[in-house]
Formats: sequence, structure tokens, C-alpha cells
Amino acid sequence: MTRESASNDRRRVVPLAMLLLLVAFIVLFGRRAPRDQSPPREVDAEAPVATGPAPAQKLHWFIPDGMRCDPDLFRVFQWAREGELPHIGALMQRGSWGYSIPTFPSHTPTNFATLLTGAYPETHGVADGPMHIEGHSLARPAVGGFSSTARKIPAVWSLFDDLGRSSFLLSMPGSTPPELGPKGITVRGRWGGWGADFPSLIFERASGERVRNL
Repeated sequence: MTRESASNDRRRVVPLAMLLLLVAFIVLFGRRAPRDQSPPREVDAEAPVATGPAPAQKLHWFIPDGMRCDPDLFRVFQWAREGELPHIGALMQRGSWGYSIPTFPSHTPTNFATLLTGAYPETHGVADGPMHIEGHSLARPAVGGFSSTARKIPAVWSLFDDLGRSSFLLSMPGSTPPELGPKGITVRGRWGGWGADFPSLIFERASGERVRNL
């Protein structure tokens, strides 16, 4: 390398280095808060450092009952990626998703109990909706699979409840009669034979014209 080319390289490097230093100075000092003018306080080096509580981690589990995702016909995941199903697409981007192979029989109470316990029907005891049990009359079902009393093992929300975590269950099959403690909330368990089930209601402001037409 000649002396002239080395000098040219140095002239190109120096402005670049100055620019990098300027950017670093802005990043380090440009956003610094105003300096506190009060006198310094004495700090006990042995005192424990106070740390705030860690932000609570939340788990949202959305189970669309009866939603078909056949890859060749109902291409739900593809439509979500293409923006046709924006809300489902947002859930996919922020969480985990995938296919679920139903247990037999492919009925809502059986498969919800499997999802929420991690066990098969022979273990959790929910084999169908209306179930007959040996020793009981055949005139009517002995127990309903949508009831929480049909499960032989606890669901995942009971495990969270034992750990002191709060759960909110909305329209969840197998959640009623309620099993949660004081920290938990259960709203409208599906077909659990507990509480009242109302039809859909539409709330809106009563206008004068609407009142006259009643």
C-alpha cells in the first residue's frame, strides 16, 4: 500500500469513527434524566436492594369447540396467515397452536376432559355426554359428561387453584358445578346441570321511535 492510498483510507475512516462516536454519545447521554440537584444521601451497602414484584404471567387458552381445520377443506391456519381471520392470526402470532386429534368418541365433553386433564377417557372417566353407570337405572342417565362431577381426576384449573393462581372460566364445558376457590371465577359452564342458562340477549339504548313501535 502506498503512502497516498493509506492517507486516503485514513481520511475515510476518521469521519466514520466520528459519526459512530456521535451516535453513541446521543444514545448514552441524549435521553438521560435531569440531574438531581439535591445533596447525596448516605446508602447502606449492606441493606437489601428493594425490587418490585415481577409482572404476572397470564395464560389464555382459547378452545373453539367444533371448529374444523381440515387441511384440504377448511384451511383455517392458512386463512389466518393471509389475513382473512385476523383475530385468530393474532392469537397464532402471540402463542402456540396446532392440530388436535380427537379421542373416541369425538364428543365435546370427552375431548374437553382430555384436553383439560391430559388423560384419556379411561382415566378421567368422561366417556360421553349422558352416561349410564353400572348399578343405576337405565331410565335416565346416571351422570352427565358436561358436569364437573363426572371427572375422576382434577382439571388444570384445580391445579392452578392449589398453587394460589387465579383462573377465569367462561363457557367452559366441565367447569360446573364450580370447583374453584375464592380467587377463581366461573361464568356459565356449558350444560353442566348447574345454574340458569339464558338465551342470547341484545342490550341497546331505547330510542323514542323504538318505544313507540313496541
